[in-house]
Amino acid sequence: MDALLGIGHAGDPLRSFLDELHAYRPPQHRRYIDDLRAQSLLRSVVQKLGNPVIRELYNDSIRKLARFRTRHLEYAATYINRQASTAAGNDPDVGTGGTPFMRYLKKHRDEAEAHLLT
Repeated sequence: MDALLGIGHAGDPLRSFLDELHAYRPPQHRRYIDDLRAQSLLRSVVQKLGNPVIRELYNDSIRKLARFRTRHLEYAATYINRQASTAAGNDPDVGTGGTPFMRYLKKHRDEAEAHLLT
């Protein structure tokens, strides 16, 4: 969805982690996303058209993506963070690959919301 909607992520450890995950996708899947990202003009076309109805449809897609990411964050908090905090020796703030997943998921959602068109 990021590739289609033209959502970018800041160059930081989260971006590096997302790039690493992308490298592990099956080759055809990875190529599809790379091609979509390279050819996606959706955001710029919506901006150039200046049509408020089309802009709102685009923004609605961004909001739905952010809502999905919020739900993902809630599930992670409920099923990973809280569970890990009750188990001895587990750091509830560290997830797959040693990432600070709660912070990453929040940032991922916030970066999507930052792409709303005004």
